[in-house]
Formats: sequence, structure tokens, C-alpha cells
Amino acid sequence: MITMKKEGFSVILVLFFCILSLVVSTSGKSSSKGTKLGDLFPSYTFPPPPSSQDLTYLGLTEQKPFSLGDVQAELIVLELLNIYCTSCQKQAPIYNEIFDLVEKDPIMKGKVKWMGVGIGNNANEVEFFRKSKGITFPIFTDTQFKLYEAIGGPGGIRTPFTILVRKDEKGRGIVVDSHIGFRRDKDEIVEGIKAALQYDMAYLRVEEGKRAALPITEKLKPPISDEELLKKIKAEIAASGGVVEEIRRIPPEDEYLYAGKVKAKDEEKRLFAKVVSWPPVCDICHDIHFVYIFDQEAKIIDFIPLHLTKYGNRAWSEKDIAGMKSRLIGRSLLEAFEFNRDVDAVTRATITSVVIFQRLNKGKEIYAALMKQGYVK
Repeated sequence: MITMKKEGFSVILVLFFCILSLVVSTSGKSSSKGTKLGDLFPSYTFPPPPSSQDLTYLGLTEQKPFSLGDVQAELIVLELLNIYCTSCQKQAPIYNEIFDLVEKDPIMKGKVKWMGVGIGNNANEVEFFRKSKGITFPIFTDTQFKLYEAIGGPGGIRTPFTILVRKDEKGRGIVVDSHIGFRRDKDEIVEGIKAALQYDMAYLRVEEGKRAALPITEKLKPPISDEELLKKIKAEIAASGGVVEEIRRIPPEDEYLYAGKVKAKDEEKRLFAKVVSWPPVCDICHDIHFVYIFDQEAKIIDFIPLHLTKYGNRAWSEKDIAGMKSRLIGRSLLEAFEFNRDVDAVTRATITSVVIFQRLNKGKEIYAALMKQGYVK
């Protein structure tokens, strides 16, 4: 039987609460919605490492998709970023310094591995970011926001978002720290990593079947009332030609989807409007609200901004709106909306532009649901 002196037990308790305070409270800006101590990291498959050097660094043996459980490390520092996020750009050199400090530390080297994920970014954008910022740890793509949504975004996550993940005896990823937003205090960040590495996983009790994914926040609502939305959509449809004979909101209620009938030149046709409301992706971004209107052949016929801003919280200009309309109107929701920064981005509103394209990629699912419900034949 193992015995312990009272003084020794007291020291352990003090150490435990000191580490716990570091783990759950860093810089006064830890995440309260996306993750917290003891959350199971979602089951997620990352794409193959970008290079053989990244493969070796992560301790993987094959150039194929992998999970965090495959990474040969006791602690994984996972950085969610977007290359157009100004805070992420400022964070990069600071994390480069900390990465070098960890790699030179005899206690942390080999036990701590770093991974970045470009939320909404493609492989070319991520590679450009790595080279321009001199980043040596691997960065993976999350072009379709799949990891972002699995972790708890939108709403609960803004880039830059750092998650420290430990593996338990079953190889599952357990969140031991998380932080939203830009950080500049290198000493504080390093101490947080050391604390997370030393944290005794025996203190965590993760219930089987619980938190298979981290909590997802409530959906953001449009900035105007349903009556105002209906009036605005009707006016925009009428402006495109024809008489609006009917328009109404249809289920499911949380989708903000509208169906209407328009008569033009003795021809009746069905039109649909989808309202998109998306919380900020980065820590200085703003809510995104817009409407796209499409016909029964899934062709986009109009794009209506409700609340779109660019850097400095400036509203989109008429030129910005016209430019986005030119990129979208006439396209089919059944095609892939691949974002090209050079031609698709509104100046100083690249992240907003990325989100617009990403949400239009969901239009195929909306159209399929309309077919299933009999609105489209």
C-alpha cells in the first residue's frame, strides 16, 4: 500500500492548481465557447503532410491522411489561422521564435510538435504564407472549413486560435489549453506549453461517448427582421423583371430560406432566396450577412449584401458589390465554387470573399433539399 505524507500531498495540490490556472487562463482571453480543459478533440483526418520534411517532423511513416493520434508527440500545438487575418500575420514571427525555443529545449524537443491549419485557405495560399513568413512547421489546409466547424466554429472560434492537445492512454486527443486571438508575450506562451506538457492526465476524467465533437454555438441570425427580409427579397426579385405573385419563408426555420413565384411574359417560374449569416472568422473581422437568389435550374440570378465589411469596418462600396455580382450571377449552385484570390477577392475583404464562396458551395445541398421537398421538379 502506497502512503504519502500530508506535506507531500499539499505540495502536489498546490502544483496541480497552479498548472490548472495556467492551462485554463492565458492572457485573459481563453476560449469559453470553442474548447475547454478536458474536451475530446474531434475525430478528424488531416490530409497528407505537404512535404517529406513535414512527414519526418511529425513522426509519420507514410504520405497519407492521418489523425492527431498518429503524430509522435506528447503535446501538439495546433494553430488555426487564415493567411489574410492580420493578427495571424503578426502572430507568425512570434510563433516562429517560440517554435525555435521549443526545438532547442532539451525537455520539450521531440515531445512537443507544432501544426498549423489554414482555415478557408488552399494549398497554394498556405505554401505562400509559409515561405513569406519563414514558417518551418507544417501547415495544412481546411479549404471547406470542415475542421473549423467540427471544433466549434463558427461563432466560438476566431483566428488566430491555438489549441494544446495531449494524448491519453487510448491515443485520443484531449484539449488541455486553448486561446483565441493575438498573443505577444513569448515567456507566457512558453510557460503555458511547459505547463500543458507536465499536466498529469490522470486528473482528467473524460466520459466515454461525451464530447465526440466540441460544442457548436448557436446560429447567427440576420441583422433585420423576417418582415424586412421578405420585403427586401421581394423588391430585388421584382427589380429583375416580372410580377412577384407569391413569396414566403419555408422550412427548416433556421435556414432562412424563401420560395416565390414570379410571372413574366405569360410565363410563371419559381425563384428561391437563401439568407446567409456567418460569424467572424478572424479576431478583428465582423459578421457576414448576404442573400443569394436562384431559380429552379439552380442558376444564381442575384446577390444581395445585408452587412458586408472590409478592413477597418468599412462597408462595401457599390463597386465592390458590382464586382462580386459579376463573379456570381449566372453561375450554377451545382458547380464547385473554388476561390481564386486574384480574381474573386474584394480588396481589403478577402476573408469575407472566401466565406461567400464557401457558403455558396453549400448551395448544392440547399437545392437538393428543395428537390426532396417538391419545390423543384
